[in-house]
Amino acid sequence: MYTTRTDERGRLKLPADFHNFVQNQEKKLFVTSLDRRTVRIYFLEAWRKNEALLTAQRGSQAAKNILFTANELGAEVEMDPQGRVPLSAELRAELQIANNQSVRLYHNSGRIEILSDSEYKSQREKAVANPEADVHSMEEVGLL
Repeated sequence: MYTTRTDERGRLKLPADFHNFVQNQEKKLFVTSLDRRTVRIYFLEAWRKNEALLTAQRGSQAAKNILFTANELGAEVEMDPQGRVPLSAELRAELQIANNQSVRLYHNSGRIEILSDSEYKSQREKAVANPEADVHSMEEVGLL
């Protein structure tokens, strides 16, 4: 997990490892939130697969809600040469990410996830509540 900041224009500065990885992949990104708590950065090709999956679930209200949220808060963007990714004003407002604010990010299942400081603290509080029981529970289903 990395700590970085948004700048005065609401752009997220990616750490060098992420910058290099993104730079060597597809240039277009889709930046959004699906849960109104975390930001997700997808390569456009990966997002198109998610979009097709959600669209195919015509009868699912959950799929409709997720697609609505993704489109309301999302935008296609490109990382600039300095490794900055723009976050829309709507996305930053919804997730309470201010300009020049510290955020946490990590790679998860083919996407980059961004946590505001308050969301990071909330998730950390849950993760440290009972780690031994969590590990034991996952070892019972095959965690090595």
